[in-house]
Amino acid sequence: MKKNLYIECYAGISGALIGAALLDLGADEGFVREQLQALSGGEWDIEIQRVTVQGICALRFLRKGTLWNQEGEVSLEDIRQRYEKACLQDEVRRLALRTFQILADAKGKVSGNPSEDVTFPLEEACEAMTEITVTAACVVNLEVEKIYFSQILDGFGHEKTRDGFLPVPLPTVLAIAEACHMPIVLRQQGQLIQEGACITPVGAALAAALCENFDETPEVLRVIRTGIGTDTDAGISATPPILRALLLKESRTSEQEEKETVCVLETNIDDASGEQLGYAIELLMKAGARDASAIPILMKKHRPAFLLQVICGEEKREEMEHIIFRETTSIGLRRYRESRSVLPRAFEKVETRFGPITCKVCTHHGERFYYPEYEEVARIAEKQGISFWEVYHQCKDCGNSKDIV
Repeated sequence: MKKNLYIECYAGISGALIGAALLDLGADEGFVREQLQALSGGEWDIEIQRVTVQGICALRFLRKGTLWNQEGEVSLEDIRQRYEKACLQDEVRRLALRTFQILADAKGKVSGNPSEDVTFPLEEACEAMTEITVTAACVVNLEVEKIYFSQILDGFGHEKTRDGFLPVPLPTVLAIAEACHMPIVLRQQGQLIQEGACITPVGAALAAALCENFDETPEVLRVIRTGIGTDTDAGISATPPILRALLLKESRTSEQEEKETVCVLETNIDDASGEQLGYAIELLMKAGARDASAIPILMKKHRPAFLLQVICGEEKREEMEHIIFRETTSIGLRRYRESRSVLPRAFEKVETRFGPITCKVCTHHGERFYYPEYEEVARIAEKQGISFWEVYHQCKDCGNSKDIV
């Protein structure tokens, strides 16, 4: 059974909150401790506590021990070397290093320095490594397919930090949000919360590392388990300082279609040659567009033109817009989001009398459909001196015969 994860961040997000919620969700404490101790040579652990926050039972963890017997600061390279040399599970190491890179890039942008020159105060580095490693180990252990995030709410005003009073969102958090297209919802003064930040830099970096698309949310919550994390054991507020993690059973439509959200870019062009548009489409596809097309249209004053339409993920939108403005005569474009249904698909090798050919295999209502890859079909047709369609249909027939019992 495929499982997804939904992180509910209405009280903000921190590394301590998300790690605690995932532990409460059922991640193996033994595995998490094993990863922590591998990173520290056995001198580092966490204490796990059950607490009640405004009548809600939640879990929190506290760091025990340290990683460095020194004072001062550590660099991104120091942290990277620590992870690279430790006997960690590969996916835990990869996720932790990605999170630290996002964090260092943001700190570098704020300070005006390259990320490789960023340093972390020793205590801050130890806390960050604890929270990031616990969260990464939990995510790997839970074996989820996809991670969704709710709106991530922050506070208002200013927050007292080791660098003095800083505006909310904190500068590092804002740099992460900008770089990773992470939306933040700011609360207003008078909404029964104390002044200050609800999103920590480590929490923001973890969200950015875990979530592929913040615009996607599950349409149906088929909850298997719920985990509740906190970083406190006291206090009364209008919004309890907790984070909820929901383990979800994958929910598909009756036709077993996968739904996703895409960004659509459109512009009308009446003064570009076919070669120019064709070249632009080639560049758009190479840069990661899901699809790109030029549709003949008739504009005002009966001018023949083309509607250039590009479908892409939100994370590719800015790059696509840059290519359109650079490579075409467009001086403006429209953009909007659309949901689309996508059949489950996989790539398989199909044995034919011409040799193995790669096919895209889509499934619908239990029936499989084979679509041979154009480049391989064209290469074989040219080499054999036969028609494209002879190779194409031979491949489809061989694929269909595989499914006949």
